Amino acid sequence: MADYIFADDYRLEEGPTREFFKTFLKGLVHKHNNTLGVIQGFSTLILYEDNLTESVRENAQEMNDSARDSNGLNQTVLTAAGCSNVDSNDTSLASMHPFLVEKAQAVCEKNGVTITGNDASTLPTFKSDSSKLSEVLMALISNAAEAAAETESKAVSFEVYPPGEATSNGTIDLFIKNSCDEWTEENIRKHLEAFESTKLTGHYGLGLTIAAVLSGQMGIRMGIKNENGQSEIWLAIPAG
Repeated sequence: MADYIFADDYRLEEGPTREFFKTFLKGLVHKHNNTLGVIQGFSTLILYEDNLTESVRENAQEMNDSARDSNGLNQTVLTAAGCSNVDSNDTSLASMHPFLVEKAQAVCEKNGVTITGNDASTLPTFKSDSSKLSEVLMALISNAAEAAAETESKAVSFEVYPPGEATSNGTIDLFIKNSCDEWTEENIRKHLEAFESTKLTGHYGLGLTIAAVLSGQMGIRMGIKNENGQSEIWLAIPAG
């Protein structure tokens, strides 16, 4: 399968209906977090007690951990649903690149994989939210590193090119590639869906969803393809 599957369906439309659901979801998460705060608070008080049996302590600790993890999930859900505020400022990927490479190397080292890249010093500036763009890239690199760790070659690459060098679209083109099991087109579309994951239960299955939604909010087109034992994500970033 050589063609890219583009995440265009995750470009959220603006309008009154979307604003209603954003407000609704934010309110629901807020109310849910209030309940979780009570559970976490009382379970913490229980854990302060010195005379607990081991089984009671384990149960209280599990309640405490679950409340904390659920709070984190709530924040992740808001991002995946397009409820994050995304700014549009002059962004220099050339300036961000050394920091991103350092973080990417740490992620890959943790997963026992190697990462290669290219020089990004000639990239022009563009309009984006640098914080959200960094979040997208690190989510994609983490996903690539974890997938590559399951393969024999254990390889990841992070490449970025100025307009006209990799494609003729007039975009800054960023590619994240990794060794990977073969995916069908159906697999790719499935992995883009919220809460879909092939990993352990500690993963929410929202990494690609968040990357697709945030990319769409920043006007970046995200494509995915898989062929010959390699997965590739292409971010086409409007230049200027």
